[in-house]
Amino acid sequence: MFFLEDLFTPLELIILTVAATWVVMNYLAFRGLIADENSILRSMYSYGQLRLSLAVFSARFVASFLLLAKTELFPVVQLSLFGFDLSISLSIIIFLLIWVPEIITLVLWGIIFSVFALAGLGAALFIDYLYFSDLAILWGKIGPIGLFMIVLIILSFRYFSNYSIREIINMARRRSILRGILLFSSVAYMLIGGGIIWRVLIRSRIYRDSIAPILEKIETATAAISVLIILLTLPFQFPTIPIPIRILIIINTPIAFSAVIILLQRGKFKAWKAVFEIYTEEFAMQSLIVKDKIKQPKLMLIALIGNWAAIPIALYDVGITVYWLIGDLILTIIALIILGSRYISSMIRASKEIIGEIRAKNT
Repeated sequence: MFFLEDLFTPLELIILTVAATWVVMNYLAFRGLIADENSILRSMYSYGQLRLSLAVFSARFVASFLLLAKTELFPVVQLSLFGFDLSISLSIIIFLLIWVPEIITLVLWGIIFSVFALAGLGAALFIDYLYFSDLAILWGKIGPIGLFMIVLIILSFRYFSNYSIREIINMARRRSILRGILLFSSVAYMLIGGGIIWRVLIRSRIYRDSIAPILEKIETATAAISVLIILLTLPFQFPTIPIPIRILIIINTPIAFSAVIILLQRGKFKAWKAVFEIYTEEFAMQSLIVKDKIKQPKLMLIALIGNWAAIPIALYDVGITVYWLIGDLILTIIALIILGSRYISSMIRASKEIIGEIRAKNT
């Protein structure tokens, strides 16, 4: 204890004690999740891997405290970032490097969250851009429809967040590097606050019986309104867009509406979430839904062509909206590359499945 008092100030020791106590409290809450073999973490990782990640977190936690408490012992590094000259202690840089898995996961979560939210919001902003530019409420660009969608997204934060987490987990199942990153970052996030949130809030009876049902209804309504706004952009934008995009809309619209009708027949009001997720990042599912309902090979091929036509329509709408909002061509191109890669990869998988079935029927 005297050794610690010689190294650290009383305030630093208090901060260390409070932080360590908080981590221990989260760990105690987290133990129930680790013990549950049906949990996502236990289904993806062995108990030994989880224990290793806990040990690694402990080492990083101690190292982080030392780095932040003794920044004056490290040299200052001069950096130039986006045209700004910065003076940063080397300890801060090392601290950030220690937590790279968590930073990668957070950035990935933010990208998926933004892309997911941009589906309905982008369509709403596109309508504002076309018809309500004179009624802009925020920053001179966000009109009444866009503001309405922003409110719905905030109210449905749980849904958008859970979707992003689910997508990261699906990606981690396919990529070993991301699987390791997800292991260390998931445990870290649980120990810095997620454990108590999961134990006290999410597993509580009040949350399950009272809060969750209300959120579920709000989220489903948000999904429904988002899809309706997305579909409304098709006729609303028709008079103002280039002729090639009009042709693609004519090709895609029957497939889009057919898939929506089929899903709503199957799942009623609850199906709106599935519909929204399809119209956000999985256009390919439209083809597969129509394929499951209609078995004729020619109609299956038409559905496939119709959904390939949806990709340039979506990229055009998103590109116009993003560039209108931020006015930066490079950032707009980056957003379109990220979005386009997800659309195209899913359509390639659907194309292989549908063409394979067509060939099987013809042999």
